[in-house]
Amino acid sequence: MISLDRLAMIWSVVIVVIAVGFAFDGSISENTYDVNSNDAIPKNAVADIINPVQSSIHLETDKDTYTEDDIVVVSGKVSEILQDTVILLVVYDSFGETVTMAQVHMNGDGEFTKKIPLERSSWLQNGTYTIKVHYGDDVIANTEFTFTMNLEDGKTV
Repeated sequence: MISLDRLAMIWSVVIVVIAVGFAFDGSISENTYDVNSNDAIPKNAVADIINPVQSSIHLETDKDTYTEDDIVVVSGKVSEILQDTVILLVVYDSFGETVTMAQVHMNGDGEFTKKIPLERSSWLQNGTYTIKVHYGDDVIANTEFTFTMNLEDGKTV
């Protein structure tokens, strides 16, 4: 038996598909469509709506382990550039708490770099840190690095 919520969702999809069939004027520009009431649908419009461009992200740091006063260089590349979309980079400590975040812009090839200085700070503790980048609605990539604090004599803990 289908629940009322599921039935409502199915009808919403049916209504959207019917509306798509009657709503497009045939002009296509970067996955946007002009709406006119009596025009035919372009052949690839349904494909764009049903299967929007899916992007992926490659993400890495320049090293696996860092100590105090190092700089973490985070770099990556998106496979598909989404217009007017920036990358949100978030660093989490080993307890899952957010310690810093930044918006990162990419170049025309979809590449990006962000430097994170590891200066003496209240958020720096020995442990594994996770860097997650969020791009668009659903694209997330992550990588990890280990931080070890320096002792006063220059040795690491």
